[in-house]
Amino acid sequence: MALNTKNKLFKRAPTFWLVLICFVVGVLTSQANNAWAQNNNWQQWAQHNDSSVEVIDHSIWNRILKTYVSTSAKGQNMFNYSAVSPADKRALMHYLEILSTTPVSSLNKNEQLAFWINAYNAIIVQAIIQSYPVESILDVDGDIFTRGPWKDNYFSVNGVPINLFNIRHNILFAHWGDIRVIYALSCGAISCPNIGAKAAKGKSVNGYLDAAAIAFINGPEAFKGFKGNSVKISQLFYWSKHQFKRENINMLDHIKSYALGELSHKLRNVDHIAGYYFNWQLNDLNEK
Repeated sequence: MALNTKNKLFKRAPTFWLVLICFVVGVLTSQANNAWAQNNNWQQWAQHNDSSVEVIDHSIWNRILKTYVSTSAKGQNMFNYSAVSPADKRALMHYLEILSTTPVSSLNKNEQLAFWINAYNAIIVQAIIQSYPVESILDVDGDIFTRGPWKDNYFSVNGVPINLFNIRHNILFAHWGDIRVIYALSCGAISCPNIGAKAAKGKSVNGYLDAAAIAFINGPEAFKGFKGNSVKISQLFYWSKHQFKRENINMLDHIKSYALGELSHKLRNVDHIAGYYFNWQLNDLNEK
């Protein structure tokens, strides 16, 4: 009887053991990544030099954005991924190589902020180009446990591996108390904040953040449906709720402060968030 049971076990072994192995590997990988994240000295990215006048050259990224970003009829910036030339693919890779050797800690804080914003958005574009054609940013890399490119180590700075999640949470959210940063990071989906039509610059990064906040909040993806005193809003706000709390900012008051014209009027009596939504479809200029 025991032998028969053993035989049944081995008959289902290919699927059973594959699932078990994948589960164990996933758990171990997750634990290793968590341990690495906890042990890595994220505080090092808080170091800056207020007296520095050094300016990072973002001209390559600026030219790529001007060449391939177009504004749709709905007012969203879309990227023409299919049109990127081999030369510009190499240029983008070269740009990221330049950023990876930049002595970030020697920069002033505004220049650092522009550096991380541009790096984040350029990494997203590179990841999409490498996987293109895809219909959703969730189809870009990842593995059987996670979808999307956010936790892959696409980037390193001075030899330290850094992924998109690290840039957003361990660096920008941790060391810049500015909620507007959420509007400057484009994740490559329709419902993400716009990818900028030009590179962020340290000397004008404050205006860049304001423009990004105004564009998103007054754009087509911030709200979906008003009903009485409630509104359904972008999942982006939900994902950023801890940052709003950390900065002691009322989410609805913040949103209203950037709303313009008719939208401002519609939001005037809104005091309840009815739910959240998000469209993961790629922000592809050629998407039908």
